[in-house]
Amino acid sequence: NGDGYYYYKNIAIDAIEVGNGCGETIISSMPYTNSFEDGIEWLNDGALSWRNFSNTTSPGNGPPSAASGAKFLCVETTPGQSAILLSPCINLGMFPQMAFQYFQSLHSGDLTLEISQDGIVWSRIWNSTGNGGSNWLNASLDLQ
Repeated sequence: NGDGYYYYKNIAIDAIEVGNGCGETIISSMPYTNSFEDGIEWLNDGALSWRNFSNTTSPGNGPPSAASGAKFLCVETTPGQSAILLSPCINLGMFPQMAFQYFQSLHSGDLTLEISQDGIVWSRIWNSTGNGGSNWLNASLDLQ
C-alpha cells in the first residue's frame, strides 16, 4: 500500500479427510484423516512454507483458532509466491471424496486443490479466490 508498509494475508487449512500411485508410502486405509495436530506430515514444496499454528500471529488476517482440534496449517501469502503442500500418495478406491475446512483472508490470493495420478501431470479440481470472511469454511468434493 502507499504508506510504506506491506500487509501479509493468511490462508489456513484444517481437518482434511480423504475417503473411499507414487512414492514409498501409499495410504490405502480409509477414511484417511489429518487435522495436523502432530505437525506437518506432508511435504512443503514452494517458495512459501505452510506452518503449524494454534492461532495466527497476524490478528485480523487469519483464524483465531483451529476449526477442528487445537492446531491448523497456515501460510502468510505474498503476491507472486506459491506455497505448495503435497500429501502422501493416497489410493482413492472406488468412491473417492475429500472434505476439508479452510480460511481465506481478504486479498490472500487463490487456494487451489490439484490431483495427479503420476506426480507429473496435475489437474485443478477445486479453487477458491479472495475473501472467505472471518470464519472457517467447509469444502467437500468428489475426486472421481
